[in-house]
Amino acid sequence: MRAPTPPDLRRAAQPVRVGVQPVDGGHLQCLDCGRWYRALGHHLAKAHHTSTADYRRRHELPAGLPLLAADLRAGWARRARSQYPTNTGLHHAQEPQLARAALRLAHRARAESGQRTGARLAQQQQLAARSAEVRAATRARYDQAARALGHPSIDALLAATRLQPARHLAAMLRVSKSTAGRLRQLYAPEPDPETRRAQVVRALTRARHDQLAQRAGHPDATALYAATRGQPDIVVARLLGVSVQTANRIRRAQPSDPS
Repeated sequence: MRAPTPPDLRRAAQPVRVGVQPVDGGHLQCLDCGRWYRALGHHLAKAHHTSTADYRRRHELPAGLPLLAADLRAGWARRARSQYPTNTGLHHAQEPQLARAALRLAHRARAESGQRTGARLAQQQQLAARSAEVRAATRARYDQAARALGHPSIDALLAATRLQPARHLAAMLRVSKSTAGRLRQLYAPEPDPETRRAQVVRALTRARHDQLAQRAGHPDATALYAATRGQPDIVVARLLGVSVQTANRIRRAQPSDPS
């Protein structure tokens, strides 16, 4: 297999974040001199007279971070597995004292490596990726529950039930009341108090207008407005049993005629 084309080996070392090992096209950049190599171990020993462990420690890299191109690492692993004897009991033949000593050394090395910047960055990235997966799975589960209730998504369900108590939403989704409250905070954050108050007032006003229209024999205020379009406000006032000013407000609250 032909090796990937390396980056410009004469390019000066670029500023990188502490704890990050630059990789580009199957090559790793030496953080000491800025040159690019497929494997850093031989270069570090020959050019900088240092070991890979000292290199990782000096640049705050995790102790287990490979300093070898991914394709080379995979090939060496395949060869090692093919040459490793099976069922030889080598692990059981190791002396218990040596095994315990090696285990203590490994624990100390892992604890020391965990304090490095690179290890903390890797842990943060893993936690962020896991959190994103959990959020996506949770969102998919509640979207499915909302579709079963006749809504395209959980956002649509929350919008349709935004004026209902949390216990109604909890009963629909078969979750606890606290979970329903968290869903509203997560997917439908509450507006500021003034906006929330205005929404409630508009909803109550619309419900009152619909009730008055139903008393006049119409399904809702929109149907009454359509039936009395072109007539004076006093006609609507008489049908609803309200003042002319209230009838005018009801009309102005309805959507305008698209024609």
